[in-house]
Amino acid sequence: MLVFYTTFHFSNQTYENGLNYLRTTVLPAIGQHTEFHTLRLQRILHEAEEGNGGSLSIQFCVSDEETLCHWLQTTGADLLQTVTEKYGIEAAYFSTLLEELELK
Repeated sequence: MLVFYTTFHFSNQTYENGLNYLRTTVLPAIGQHTEFHTLRLQRILHEAEEGNGGSLSIQFCVSDEETLCHWLQTTGADLLQTVTEKYGIEAAYFSTLLEELELK
């Protein structure tokens, strides 16, 4: 199983609005895809000392990389890019793909 997560950083001025945008627009769009499961939204607790904003992470599981790549190529990349378009330099994001391993 693969875990795809994207971390967003919003400035102090856009944090609450950005959180709302993730909840009302980005997450529902991702949740429409039945091949994704265990959708999560998380706040990152330990921020840089400058205190210039807050970070959030969205995360979901997908069975294979081909499914994820297809989603990214058709709609996912554009969906994530809407955050940058909406908030400009007041927001940034990066994504990471993880493979879940057995604990033993």
